[in-house]
Amino acid sequence: MTPFARNRLAACVVLACSSSYSYAAQTNDYNEIEEVVAVASPIKDSQKAAIMAKQSASNFVDIVAADTIGRFPDQNLADSLGRVPGLAIERDQGQARYINFRGAPFRYTTIAIDGMTIPGAENGRIPRFDSFPSVITSRLSANKAIMPDMPGESIAGFINIETFNPFNVEGFSLATDVGLGNQALGDGDISKFSVRTSWSGENVGISLFASQNSREQITDNREFDLEQEDSELVVNELDMRSYKVKREDEAYGGRFEYRPSDSMNRFFFSTLYSKFQDHEERNQYVFDFAGGAEAAGSNLAAGETGTGLAMVSRSLEYGLYENSTWTNTLGADLQLGDWFLEARTNFTKTENDVFLPLPYSLYGTAVASYDVTDINDPLVTLAPGISLNDIDYGYEMLLVYGSALSIDSLQFKLDAETDFTFAGLNNTFKMGLGHDQREAQGYGTNGGMGSLYGINPSDYVTDQAWHTDFTNSINGTYFDNKQLRADLESASGGLTVTPDNASKINIDENITTAYAMVTNQFKWGSLVSGVRIESTDYTSSGPEGEHSDTFTEVLPSVNLNIDLSDQVKFRAALSTGMSRPTYNEWRASASIDTTEQTISGG
Repeated sequence: MTPFARNRLAACVVLACSSSYSYAAQTNDYNEIEEVVAVASPIKDSQKAAIMAKQSASNFVDIVAADTIGRFPDQNLADSLGRVPGLAIERDQGQARYINFRGAPFRYTTIAIDGMTIPGAENGRIPRFDSFPSVITSRLSANKAIMPDMPGESIAGFINIETFNPFNVEGFSLATDVGLGNQALGDGDISKFSVRTSWSGENVGISLFASQNSREQITDNREFDLEQEDSELVVNELDMRSYKVKREDEAYGGRFEYRPSDSMNRFFFSTLYSKFQDHEERNQYVFDFAGGAEAAGSNLAAGETGTGLAMVSRSLEYGLYENSTWTNTLGADLQLGDWFLEARTNFTKTENDVFLPLPYSLYGTAVASYDVTDINDPLVTLAPGISLNDIDYGYEMLLVYGSALSIDSLQFKLDAETDFTFAGLNNTFKMGLGHDQREAQGYGTNGGMGSLYGINPSDYVTDQAWHTDFTNSINGTYFDNKQLRADLESASGGLTVTPDNASKINIDENITTAYAMVTNQFKWGSLVSGVRIESTDYTSSGPEGEHSDTFTEVLPSVNLNIDLSDQVKFRAALSTGMSRPTYNEWRASASIDTTEQTISGG
């Protein structure tokens, strides 16, 4: 029900009660007084509760409620978090992907779902937020000041995604979201669908949810290789690209919770599967005017405009970026005397795969002119009589790039908390133990080259002109990249990436943690002090051996909160953290280049 409708209904109730009161008063000749109280509430909005939680928090945290997230036109949590002050988004082709706090590296931010840390989809450390749809969320907590009960890798910040609890709504509930739209550039379709249902009784609660989003778009860009020579601009190379992109994400999951009667205890199991796919078609031409001048035995003239021979290369692609997360948590909250215990067991599997086959044509030549007077709309124009699709290429080949990483994480966590009084002050003591056992397998980015199996990419050109807000001065048209990929798969018997030994990843990592913290409550505010200890034991196996190491870090922290008034707080924090190497950096393998006399590896 909309706010207007609810308020209008409340007004009708008040009017009806007023009429009833008048009738009763007249029939009783005012000898009896009947009081009627009409109560109306606005639309449910948990944002007020989120603000109150932020005000009462023991650290500097921003909290975004589910009701507020639902009003954003966001398909994933990266977009939603980008609205929080102090958080920045890195976008890929216009869509939010990574989050950082105050400009710090992405790996300095950790992510958790219902308090359980999720390994990063890329390199085991870098969390991707575009794989999590907004529908799964009950509340987002973006901690900008770290406390001892948070992971030590949270150097810049710690983001906790709280999923929907069926006991949040009494009885049966159903929420759904359906949206359709269109991208102006490229006439791409947008669809959005989510549904969440729940039921809660006196002791049992169940919730289920599903989400599917799809977005088609065309992204084009122009890249340059420019330099200054005697205060004049030299145009070495102009790169013109147009991408057809289709991005899809889906999520499924639910929660079962049992709460015994007459107790504060609860037992639950939750599961979430989320998958993101990025289907990408590339159409790219590179015009190398510096290389053309060198081939012609002349010098490249300086200036924002010019005409000359250009070496032309072309790359086409229909590739896939894919990542997924499957996380399962079994938990129990128990009140044992003066102690409140939280026990959790979690299994999470994250996977990240990239596969990019690129038919690559090079050593083409064409006479062309360039104009970068308007740097926001650079132009390349072929000489009269030359068509872009008639350029002959001296060499054509197939490049195949790929990477893969799979991480299995098994976590155990126990937190205990109790209140106590000391020196007339109310205090809280909290401590915890945890263990995270991770196994990572895969390989870093690998590239290989081969033939096109007799297939001519020029046979797949279409007459569909590029959709662009730039000037399509080269008269670029799209290729049927999907059919080209299918024919290459058929002719080759299946396109694959064979990783070399230098890029393989095989790591066992065990992280054992313990912490203790005390919250002292004063009339003027609170002081939270404590320490966290993290011990890391890892083994990295490679083709010629393995490497093992163990190290322990002690991470103290202090959070100060001062109530300057009912509306103003002063917060200060001092914390320590640690950053472990990525799995790619930790791999026990290396490659030797005898020509360059270099060794590179983990």
